[in-house]
Amino acid sequence: MKKILEFRGVEVGAARDVFREAARLKLLEDDEVWFTYIQKRNITVHAYQPEILNDLFSNTAKEFLKNLDYLLNQIEKEAPKYATNRN
Repeated sequence: MKKILEFRGVEVGAARDVFREAARLKLLEDDEVWFTYIQKRNITVHAYQPEILNDLFSNTAKEFLKNLDYLLNQIEKEAPKYATNRN
């Protein structure tokens, strides 16, 4: 995402800024959802209780994959704009 933003002339630093700008440019449907994914990821790093991990994975995985699929489709649409001509 950051590379696409840079190609579009958008300078970003922090991860939250990348997500905000990506949502603004419609690479993501909703930046807040991605902020939630970051929070859940941070919880999993320190969660050792199976109940917590099972809840996070079972309730988040399907939604995450849907959002990831949207992002990948957007990147696929963007990619040809930035391909270099290698002859």
